[in-house]
Amino acid sequence: MNNIENKTEKYCTGCGACVAICPLNAIKYKVNHLGFYEAFVDKNKCINCGKCKKVCTKFTEKKSGNKIENGKVFAAQSKNKEIVKSCTSGGIAYEMAKYGIENGYKIFGTIYDYKKNIAKAIIAENEKDIELLKGSKYIQSNTKEAIEQLLSICKNDSKAKFIIFGMPCQITGISKVIKEKNFKNEFIKVDLFCHGIPSYLIWQNYLKWLKEKKGIDKIKRIDFRSKKIGWHEYCIEVIGEKKKYIGIAEKDRFYKCFFDSIILNKACFNCNARANLSEADVRLGDFWGKRYLDRQDGVSLILTLTNKGNQFIKQLEEQKINIIEKTNFEECSRYQSMHPYKYADLQEFAINKLKQSDDIKIMIKEYRKLMSKKYRIKVLFKELTGILPGNIRAKIRKKVHKLTK
Repeated sequence: MNNIENKTEKYCTGCGACVAICPLNAIKYKVNHLGFYEAFVDKNKCINCGKCKKVCTKFTEKKSGNKIENGKVFAAQSKNKEIVKSCTSGGIAYEMAKYGIENGYKIFGTIYDYKKNIAKAIIAENEKDIELLKGSKYIQSNTKEAIEQLLSICKNDSKAKFIIFGMPCQITGISKVIKEKNFKNEFIKVDLFCHGIPSYLIWQNYLKWLKEKKGIDKIKRIDFRSKKIGWHEYCIEVIGEKKKYIGIAEKDRFYKCFFDSIILNKACFNCNARANLSEADVRLGDFWGKRYLDRQDGVSLILTLTNKGNQFIKQLEEQKINIIEKTNFEECSRYQSMHPYKYADLQEFAINKLKQSDDIKIMIKEYRKLMSKKYRIKVLFKELTGILPGNIRAKIRKKVHKLTK
């Protein structure tokens, strides 16, 4: 059996690469029983050509890519303060996309689909489209149609240029497809420091709770990382036709289980693309840590991994971004989610509890009983601070950083 269902201890990331490369459409891409996009082989169509294995991260993630620790690290912001204000972090991803549109690139990135309430990848070709790409989306994106569109464009136009944004596993998969297809187009690949992606069962239950308890039915806008109360405060803002909801990480049920790192895709728990090797030219994130604790506007972390990435950042610096300073990998990495997560064995237990109770709050209570006492005390302290004003929480956060780092 020479396909992606060949025996392996790794799990499907849902990157969509195998679906795009299959010559006979023998791979189906759908949400599985745990709430994650997954690829499934139709054995009646499969001819065991092996192309899907060549692009699958389960089989290739440790064989190629650049070591993340060897990258160059910068703190940066957009030169445009309004862009910084409207973006999740320092506005660097938006400036990259805008630069791309202005210089003939097409932009592969993720939007939130308000009709289907899912995240999905699109190919943007104008400034209006890239406005939709703004902001973090803390759910798994469906990449199938966008990858197929990218391949179709490249097949018909060898001069088409792309800036591709995605999670580390998605960039790995897309890079393998591009190499397998032997496309000579110009690609600038940008991945993100990744926490992992939560189950759509969680997101759907959360939307149901928003409708029943908060009166928000038809959603007009979601900011997964609103800066309404500051850059350092994880805050979700959901705006409906008549009402809106604002939830901070210490209180919001979606954020609680997201940061417990239990209801993530199994592929996320010990992901090599997240922690060690990257196929991207540039990796982006928030510059967390002591250095910018007093900043509430947002500072981006830029990690360049290739010569192409270095040149791209130099071009952006000339026109659109300010490099605040250059620093070292060790400083930035200690505040990013690059370590394996401890509670992978609780994932299915948690999801089953959600199915039984139909309540995220009950699910969290049940799985936390099985977590360490030290962790439970830590989250209890964090949640107790949620009742305090933001300025007091900021002072507490500074003291904790001084004691723990």
